[in-house]
Parts: sequence; structure tokens; C-alpha cells
Amino acid sequence: MIDELCAILEKRRPPPGTSQHDLATRRFWQGREFFVVVDSITSWPHSNSPLAKLAQYVDEGDDLGLHIVAGADIRTFSYQSQAGVLGRMMNMQAPVVIMDGHRAHGAIVPGVLAQPQRPGKAILWTRRGTDGVPVGWSDPPVIPRRR
Repeated sequence: MIDELCAILEKRRPPPGTSQHDLATRRFWQGREFFVVVDSITSWPHSNSPLAKLAQYVDEGDDLGLHIVAGADIRTFSYQSQAGVLGRMMNMQAPVVIMDGHRAHGAIVPGVLAQPQRPGKAILWTRRGTDGVPVGWSDPPVIPRRR
């Protein structure tokens, strides 16, 4: 599926020699936008991540109709050591929603450490700063035990 998505994104790139004015004012493709939602993006080693091929399109994602929403376990997350898709997203300073964590887990973005949050609350970090935000929450389902 990633190979097919990369082929579509490659066709959406502007042709060589496109002027800066055209890059700023024109859209070079038609069709759907793509939303790639990834849970536990830090669970794959960078070298064999199935998302590795998408890394080259992250910088141009907005222009190509590519949007990536990635979840990461705060205990294994470090903005300094990320490569691939997540590293490119962090280099672009994409917005980050920081949920429950501890300062001991380290910086999520430079100068922003995780902290304990109650269910339904998070910190939103953008290039402009941080702000508290509500996050949808529902109690986990109760699964009946078999006897």
C-alpha cells in the first residue's frame, strides 16, 4: 500500500523548472487527500519501518495532499533520536499533542517535558507555544471474564 501511495505522491510533485510563483499559487494535482494514521510509530526500528519510503514526502506533505497522524509511546520517544517519517515531522515542527507522562521521560520537543495529565486533558505544542487542550475520552470497555 505504501508503494502505491508513494507512486501517487511522486506524480503530484510539480514538474522541474516550476517557478516560485507557480509553486506558491498553483496546485499540481487533483483528487483525494491522504491521511495516514499510525499507532506506535516508535515500535519499528527505523531501518525496516514500512513507512520509511514516505519520509521523502513529509516535507512536501501539505503541497501533495499527504497528512500523517502518528502516535508514539512517550517512554520510547525522544525528539533527538528520531529518523525517518517521525524525524522529518519533528524537524518540520509539526504540532504535537502531549498526553500523560513524566518529566523523567525527557523532552518531547526542545524545552517541553511531559507531565501527568488527567484523562481527557493534554498539552498542545505548536511553533507558537503550548496550551492545554481537551482530548476526547471514554472509559475503556469492560470485558466480561469467562469462567
